[in-house]
Amino acid sequence: MKTLKTCVSVLLSAAALCGLGGCRIMADVRENAERLARIEILDTPADLSPGALYAAALENGVNTAAKIEESVSLSVSDPAVTPAKEDAPALLGEAAKQLASLIMGQDPKPGASSRELTAEEARGCLLFAAVNAKPLDTVPERDMLVENVTDEHGNQRQDEEGNAVTETRVSDNLLRISYRFYIDPEQPEADENAQESDEAKPPRECADREEILRVFGPERDPEAVYAGFEALKDYLQIRDYTLEYTDTDSSVNAEIDLAENRLNSASFHRDMLVTAEVTGLGALAAYGDFTVTFRLSEDTNYTLHYEETAE
Repeated sequence: MKTLKTCVSVLLSAAALCGLGGCRIMADVRENAERLARIEILDTPADLSPGALYAAALENGVNTAAKIEESVSLSVSDPAVTPAKEDAPALLGEAAKQLASLIMGQDPKPGASSRELTAEEARGCLLFAAVNAKPLDTVPERDMLVENVTDEHGNQRQDEEGNAVTETRVSDNLLRISYRFYIDPEQPEADENAQESDEAKPPRECADREEILRVFGPERDPEAVYAGFEALKDYLQIRDYTLEYTDTDSSVNAEIDLAENRLNSASFHRDMLVTAEVTGLGALAAYGDFTVTFRLSEDTNYTLHYEETAE
């Protein structure tokens, strides 16, 4: 009997705790819903130019951030090899894949780094000539929320077909902006009756080299680039290389808290087409001299951390 009473007491206590926990959970849900309802959703600013919006958010951000982190990474894609001789081995195409694997298989990867910045360092790295930068396209994005529409009695509204009526609205004050230093030409609407054309699509328009260097910084010193491939010295020798910024998608992508008017994060994506004159060594010696082309992407990400404040 004593054991039975003990079990009953434990079960009743557990039930009471679960009940209290359930009440707490429901209270938290209601509290969060009420808090979200109290938030004043700000409109997307009419002027999204870097000098008008980004620069101010950056200044407020670096002045109040508790910590600012920077991380840099490089990636290689779309490798292709052109033989110097017509009678080069048929497997030369595979050399491109091997080369990309060798480059990205290094640990740490070439060019990868991370560090914590002071406010002054961050200001210099993140400003990207904001007042005078000339992106070819500026694309804003907001978080959207789909909600059910109810009548004055709180009942779900339905359309003539009985489907729930919903509305879409902006859900918070985060604004993401992509400052793109490229723009794709508008494509004509597809005509179902038109025959497919062999005409080449209009090329992507990209910012000129001077603008890319002004926004993303100077290119790396060639000696530093060669040093980054030291781990590949048994496989290849890079004799020379060139960089092009045509048909690339370089951009600066920022997240701004409109309510606080401060920068949460920014990423600088510099995309380059690389043409390298290479001599195969070791396992790649049979390929002799060849030309390698690949897309090289350099991503520098900045994250600003802020102290949480009680509401």
